[in-house]
Amino acid sequence: MSTKRYTVTVITGTKQHADTRARAHITLEGALGATPEQNLAGDFGAGTTRRFPIESPDLGNLQTVTIRHDNTGDAPAWFLDKVLIKDEATGAEWIFRCGAWLSQDGGLSRTLTGELLKPGAEVTPTLSVDWAWGANNWKQADGDAEGLRNKPVTLSHLTDNGVRALASGGWHNLALMENGTMQAWGANNFGQLGDDTTTTPTKAVEVSHLSKLGLRAKAISAGTWQCLALLEDGTVRAWGRNDYGQLGIGSVGIHGAGEVVGLRGVKAIAAGGWHGLALLENGEIWAWGYDGNGQLGNATTTSTTSKPVPVKISDFGGAKVKAISAGWRHSLALLEDGTVWAWGQNNFGQVGNGTLSASIDTPVKVLNLTGVKAIAASTNADFDESYSMALREDGTVWVWGLNNWGQLGNRPTVGYSATPERAFDLTGVTAIAAGGWHALVLLRDGTVRTWGANNWGQLGDGTQLTTKDKLVQLAELTDIKAISAGGWHCVAAR
Repeated sequence: MSTKRYTVTVITGTKQHADTRARAHITLEGALGATPEQNLAGDFGAGTTRRFPIESPDLGNLQTVTIRHDNTGDAPAWFLDKVLIKDEATGAEWIFRCGAWLSQDGGLSRTLTGELLKPGAEVTPTLSVDWAWGANNWKQADGDAEGLRNKPVTLSHLTDNGVRALASGGWHNLALMENGTMQAWGANNFGQLGDDTTTTPTKAVEVSHLSKLGLRAKAISAGTWQCLALLEDGTVRAWGRNDYGQLGIGSVGIHGAGEVVGLRGVKAIAAGGWHGLALLENGEIWAWGYDGNGQLGNATTTSTTSKPVPVKISDFGGAKVKAISAGWRHSLALLEDGTVWAWGQNNFGQVGNGTLSASIDTPVKVLNLTGVKAIAASTNADFDESYSMALREDGTVWVWGLNNWGQLGNRPTVGYSATPERAFDLTGVTAIAAGGWHALVLLRDGTVRTWGANNWGQLGDGTQLTTKDKLVQLAELTDIKAISAGGWHCVAAR
């Protein structure tokens, strides 16, 4: 019988305070049979990704993987994140999620169920949310007490089943868990935590209005007072404040929860100050909510300021959209050709086309900006204008819009820029986050830099100053893998 080649990728968790080295043994089972148990030679360190080739008769569609810790040597406990297996002949790839300890107490063997991945699906290590700082008046940084936190404090109130993604809103945070459920903490005055109350808790709570329906998410976004979740079936759910239809559920009300009307085949979402965006698999963008400054992008600002049902945004000259971001009252789109387009409020140049105007109601190209791989539009936590950020493929950061708090990072804390300007001399940046009036970036070496408003300690350097237009490095943050910026606070994960 001919053999097939499978590539097994083992992703080790980054849990701290444990010896994560291990000697592992694995068995693959598919619709047509199973492999004998095989030794995956060598040790597994914390946060590592290791790949192994396995030769086997054709197993058909993979179903389960059993992975065993042999409980020898110096590795009494091992936190296993997930296992990926690729059929090299067909290109099919399965993910087997674990997110649990293999140990004498917790069980030395785990049998994991496989999930067939879509072609090109991105798989990242599970995150451990460790740090938060800045405003804490709604316990968005630290559930133990109120008052600002001008240095990063550790978070320990998320349940121990792994985090896939982070999102920070005006005064609250949202975490997507490895099992597709969500947890939230911080302000809940408009029901933005999704736990069917308007009470602010002292620790993270489950977004129960979705979990009780058995719904699972694959992406999240947090706006100023509302949240969005992209479900596994390509539909979108929303909850929180809804006075301008920013939930997209077909009605207007103070707060609520429901399905965004009519959206199918969604691949990305973005919640802004008063509006929401959805990017479909076919490259179209749909928008809903407040449209008083043209942030819905369909040239209808004069007809009504509230659209509780999604409308299609004007096209981008035939080019396909790759990513979206929703700001306070403006929106950004990253195209596959590396250019950025923007629309909405532009009184301080946050649209980036070199002009100033109250409203731009159809997308325009941001000037002098190419080779972009990520975008971020500032979602404020107050009633004021915002700014925009872009990360280029070369690792440099570009900013434009309002600069009243030094958020542009390249000049004194006055004025604005209606076209992109480079922020400091930063290089090697891998992720960006735009807070209300402060900025946060993650570097390739796992360290973090901040600048801009610091009135709530959101720069995390132990001070509380009105502004800081100098680059700040947070020395205690190392090996960081994800960042998120809220209105006046920040969160980091590793």
